[in-house]
Amino acid sequence: MFPQVFGGVRVIKLRADPTGVTTGRYVVTGGADGYINEWELGEVFGTRSDGSALRGVNLKRLPASPGQTCSGPETQKRYQLTCAGSPYNPADPPMVVALDTHPAKTTEYIAGTRHCDIWEVDDTPRILVEGHEEDIWRVATHPTKPNIFASTCESGKVAK
Repeated sequence: MFPQVFGGVRVIKLRADPTGVTTGRYVVTGGADGYINEWELGEVFGTRSDGSALRGVNLKRLPASPGQTCSGPETQKRYQLTCAGSPYNPADPPMVVALDTHPAKTTEYIAGTRHCDIWEVDDTPRILVEGHEEDIWRVATHPTKPNIFASTCESGKVAK
């Protein structure tokens, strides 16, 4: 049983194995609690008691990286959007509303929050853009240049 998350998952990103070691699939989630979590996605096959086919998915928590400081379950690979000088307090975490990953950056993400900030997320998350013009809708990394990203907001403008 997974612990209840404050406000739930707000964004999900499916990606291939970022290390290239397996053909596995992974899910990265961002929540209203200001956390980004990594999960391994496994297929479930079987037969129900009535003989019908059972097929689904199983989310497996990824272990934390060596030396990674985790809040909450110590075995979960997760990142909390908080940093020195961050305007957020623990009672009002920065809700993650947009998220993207790049295959070349295996442990780094771009995230947008409901407070219109864009974060670079790794072992030391930090705000890259503070106060986007309006509510953020999407963030996306460039397909071949991992250090370039774009974002869109409610105003309809695209920033890069």
